[in-house]
Amino acid sequence: MNSGTPHARYKDVIAVLIVFSSPLFIACIWYHGTAPDGSAKRYEPIFLNSLLVTTHSDEISDMYGEIIASDNRTWEKKAKELQSLSNPRSRNDYAASLIYLGRYEEAIQILLALDKDSEDKSYAVASNLGTAYELSGNNGEALKWIEEGISRDAESHFGTEWLHKAILKAKIEKRDAVFGLTDPFDFGVPKPLAIDGVSYEPKEVLRAIVYQTAERAAFVKPKDPLIADLFATAGNIAANEMALEPAIAFFELASIYGHPRAKEIENWIPKTRKDIEEAARMRAIKRNLMWGAGIASVVLVIAAWIYFKRAGRSSAGA
Repeated sequence: MNSGTPHARYKDVIAVLIVFSSPLFIACIWYHGTAPDGSAKRYEPIFLNSLLVTTHSDEISDMYGEIIASDNRTWEKKAKELQSLSNPRSRNDYAASLIYLGRYEEAIQILLALDKDSEDKSYAVASNLGTAYELSGNNGEALKWIEEGISRDAESHFGTEWLHKAILKAKIEKRDAVFGLTDPFDFGVPKPLAIDGVSYEPKEVLRAIVYQTAERAAFVKPKDPLIADLFATAGNIAANEMALEPAIAFFELASIYGHPRAKEIENWIPKTRKDIEEAARMRAIKRNLMWGAGIASVVLVIAAWIYFKRAGRSSAGA
């Protein structure tokens, strides 16, 4: 895994990922944002189970309860609690703790033995083996076990492991991108994106990117071109499907993770923020003019009514 330091100008809070996933949908919550053409646009954030905030100190916090700890002491404590337990679930969880501690080979041996001895082939064991192999640098074995995990439970991870497969294949083929959009700032009609001959709707891709990057953030630090590509793709989809405001957060992360067009992204972000402010100002002026015209119309109607009523009285008096 690559490591690095985020850009200094984002040292307080790098970005906020709004997490979308229909299985844990919170209904009837809407935000108002700005479409790429400057018009007002409502969008619906579909929260998974967290709002992921990445800070300059590489802390990763889950703001909805469960904490993904970067402090090894947390995992060391959990590993000690589980080490002496022999039931399959505890052995799996012990191996997972070792993965967080960077003790990948130990975790792999425990998980392989667990999978061999178990009649009930566990999805968790296969998935953890895939992760441990990937983090140890063996992407071929990682892909094998991620595919095995999908065969055991295709709906786990909210059905987003197809993207994990795609990431591993890109790494094996030494590609720097999974989707590799020609122009991430091409905001047009959203089109399905294809991976391994399967087409996925934009919102489905966005949900998968957010889920998979949220999980990987504990292990993958900037700079990483594959993750940068995912964030840029998410930014493009968010701008098309939602609004520019959430798209900015994704593009910020794409820049931090070393997207090849980082300089363009860094120029695009402040310009877009100004465009959003200007669009909001123009919409406010338009609303005020409409209110003014409406009030003026009401005043004219009342004035005309008073005039004709008085004119009628004058005619009657004559």
